[in-house]
Amino acid sequence: MADLFSPLTIAGRALPNRIVMGPAPSGHAHTAGFIDPKLIAYYTRVAQGGVGLIITEPILVGAPDPPAPHLGGYADAFVPGLRDLVHAVQSLDTRICLTLAAPLPPAAPGAQELRSLTDRFILAAWRAHCAGADGVMLSVADGCLLHQLVSPLYNQRSDRYGPDITGRLRILLEIIEGIRAWLGSRIIIGVRLPAEELTPGGMSLQDARVLAKRVTAAGARLLDITA
Repeated sequence: MADLFSPLTIAGRALPNRIVMGPAPSGHAHTAGFIDPKLIAYYTRVAQGGVGLIITEPILVGAPDPPAPHLGGYADAFVPGLRDLVHAVQSLDTRICLTLAAPLPPAAPGAQELRSLTDRFILAAWRAHCAGADGVMLSVADGCLLHQLVSPLYNQRSDRYGPDITGRLRILLEIIEGIRAWLGSRIIIGVRLPAEELTPGGMSLQDARVLAKRVTAAGARLLDITA
């Protein structure tokens, strides 16, 4: 337990301790996608409690269809609010990673749509950097679009984005490599991944090991494991 309260450095960023808040809904998101003062107050209270690192609830790289409460990262207009959130947390000696996720589209996306998805994630990571965030967490869990692309349970595509593991990981690795090429080591890249889907035909622990090795080789430096 002593190590829990000792400092830790991840990709050049010093954490005051090893206590991490995982991504969970705050209940303060709105359909417009902008940061609410109540949301900043919520994360500020967490930072005041002494957490070393906060991984936020998902921030979407595209507007949900149909509209639904969310936090947005798909336009420059969201940057000032994200900056206010980041600065409020960092002023209390807590690091913060913004979770980036893609909403599920109304219909299965084509290859061209998936290529544009890569650009949307990279631009959202740039906006997170402009807001001063310590890192971004790419969500490949919780039923979002990247989860459904990576999972053998959902991905039955016949193009270059599936169905074998090379195809299923293609978008994720392109996103990581694109962020690293643009931002270098100026921001931590993390991946939230399911270690086990607990369903026949779904991701297994062996799949997760392969995924973890490939994303860290591509430039990810932080893994958030879920099941």
